Amino acid sequence: MIVPGSTVPLTFRHNLRTAALIGILLQPCILQAETSGKGTPQQPLAILTLPPQTLQSQNKAKSLHSQKIELPPIERICWFASDAGRWPADGNRMLPWMGGSDLKALLSGTPNPTVKTPGNQGFLALIQTGSEPGQKNADTQPFLALLPIPGDNTMSWLRITEDGSIACETGTLGTEPVNISRPLPTMVYGWGETPFDACRDAWAQAEKIFRSTEKTSGSWWRDDKEYPEPFRYLGWCSWEQYKKNIDESLLIDAARRIEQSPIPIRWMLVDDGFQQQQNLKLRSFAPQQKTFPSQWKNLLARRSEKLRWFGLWHCYHGLWNGIDPQNDLGNAVNSGLISSGNALFPGKTEQDAQTFYNAYMNSVKQYGFDFVKIDVQCEYLQHMQGQPNPARMNRWCTTALENACHNLNLSLLNCMAIGPMAPFHTKHSAITRCSIDYHFGNLNEARSHIYQSFQNTLWMGHSVWPDHDMFHSSDPACSRLLAITKALSGGPIYLSDAPEDFREETVMPFVLSDGLILRPLAPAIPTGNSTFINPFDTPKAYSVIAPLPNGAAIATSFNLNTKSGSRAEASITMDDYRLSRNMLARTRQADTDSPLPKLIAYDPDAGTCTPFTGSAPADIAQDSYKSCILVPENHGWAVIGRADKYLPPCTVSNIRATDGTLSFDLAEEGPVIVYSARTTPELAPPHNNTPVIRVSESTYKLDFPVGSKKTSVTLKRTADHEKSAPRTETR
Repeated sequence: MIVPGSTVPLTFRHNLRTAALIGILLQPCILQAETSGKGTPQQPLAILTLPPQTLQSQNKAKSLHSQKIELPPIERICWFASDAGRWPADGNRMLPWMGGSDLKALLSGTPNPTVKTPGNQGFLALIQTGSEPGQKNADTQPFLALLPIPGDNTMSWLRITEDGSIACETGTLGTEPVNISRPLPTMVYGWGETPFDACRDAWAQAEKIFRSTEKTSGSWWRDDKEYPEPFRYLGWCSWEQYKKNIDESLLIDAARRIEQSPIPIRWMLVDDGFQQQQNLKLRSFAPQQKTFPSQWKNLLARRSEKLRWFGLWHCYHGLWNGIDPQNDLGNAVNSGLISSGNALFPGKTEQDAQTFYNAYMNSVKQYGFDFVKIDVQCEYLQHMQGQPNPARMNRWCTTALENACHNLNLSLLNCMAIGPMAPFHTKHSAITRCSIDYHFGNLNEARSHIYQSFQNTLWMGHSVWPDHDMFHSSDPACSRLLAITKALSGGPIYLSDAPEDFREETVMPFVLSDGLILRPLAPAIPTGNSTFINPFDTPKAYSVIAPLPNGAAIATSFNLNTKSGSRAEASITMDDYRLSRNMLARTRQADTDSPLPKLIAYDPDAGTCTPFTGSAPADIAQDSYKSCILVPENHGWAVIGRADKYLPPCTVSNIRATDGTLSFDLAEEGPVIVYSARTTPELAPPHNNTPVIRVSESTYKLDFPVGSKKTSVTLKRTADHEKSAPRTETR
């Protein structure tokens, strides 16, 4: 077993680790893995554990135990931590900080132009070692993820020490001693041929541990969870446009204008600004009587066939500073609250936490709301420092919140929920914010927002869909950049413009006519060549990729360099396409064993298709992006999909190809791009009067008018390429 002060090396054979994992869970609730000394070929190290002991509290801000990790040579590291001075209230500030082997230099630098220097206490470390990809017989694979995990009564985190090492620390942030009666896992690691594989490996091992010790139902994995129906459609949130300056008449008018708008927004989220409060401490679950005289009755009366769902924002622990002692929550709730400073908080006991969140979420449901957004989940730990055991209290509260929403069929959107506790307890909820708030017109923040969102998806996207936050479709500085990132995320897409400012040209490429969002099969993540770059000061583009239906993928490269006039180089490769397939390994869409298909590369800007030769280079202007859509070729055909959408392959299905014909189903009529390698295609009846426009050699646009009708399409090849030659589209 690990003893205090010992060092655990992580240089052992990855391909023998699976046998060791079998021994981790031999008896119910008893962890049997050995973790002493160096890993051996018979029993390589699988997890870090603490042996049975009693840990005495030293200081509420320090760990009860610190374990230095001996690492293989570090070539590059991505350190996931909040900016300095914020831990443990990481919230939505889990930022990726890029560095090399000198970790002290990483902490003293300013690699992100919009925030402070990195904090030395981190959530996860992703490391590129000195090993080369493909060295199957090497002691390690080239990428390593270190993921600290919480216990029933403890939390763990990583820390960069004063000598530039990494330690795994365990504590509670409280005053009560912790009795460890059986080996306690504190950290798992994951190796992989890609950064994505390393992160998935770490989370898979953590899942085995949690599955053995947790008695609550639910799933660890994103693909096993139910994606809430409202978030399949376009939405709107009051926050960025109106902040706290909301009242009943303003929101009713916004709902009326949304209903009248041609933009198919299907849900409305009421954000902060409605509460009965004193000094940011909650006094009631009901809204202010003065500004919401009918409470929520008149607003929810605006529910219609179009504006179908309504959601309500709340703070995790009542309001930003907790709950006011002078409140109307009732004796049953108040008797289970704990006092901290001059406010009350949930979490006195496990049962008291359940009582609070049942009442809290039931108030949302009884008012008639369909979903709830819960904010500042990670700031709870900061408020509770100095209590007997904040880590255990946080687990009680997070689990109680999850169960209350699940039992009430109230969809939960997690916000500011990235930190040492919350990500490990999303057993039912499927969506979590992944970035700092969006702010209108702030280009530097938009750059940071894009980078943070996709980097965080590398680790959190295995368990939840990432929420990239709201945005303004009318933002002159950021809307074009942010729109494509929302489309690639697979998470909720919601506007915050005043309804009269909606920009149809920005919004409609997201959706079908009823507001249904065209979503990737998995959230986009950075490509292998982009994972370990700092995109703010490099001539390299930051590229991400997401898998799409029909074996397709979309790779988008961003120029996020902050130096004026900088250009960035990008190159999408076959390895990137291979990564997009590997992202589906836990789903039915995965087909990672079959050979890679011949691919067609579609350039949305030019509207043209070309055979993919294994690399798609691009030169990108500052604060711009370039997408490349890769689609399998079959019998010399490829169906790209609706040319007017961000994710064209999401608009087509049921593709059938022979040498002479191509058939597919189109979700809604509109201009469709197809590739025909050899001869000019003709549309078969009943669409034979629809123009077929040659965009370029082998690229054709079926010029269906935009509509809401689903249709089946068949194309035939002509015997002669020049027969009934279509006109060429000029650009």
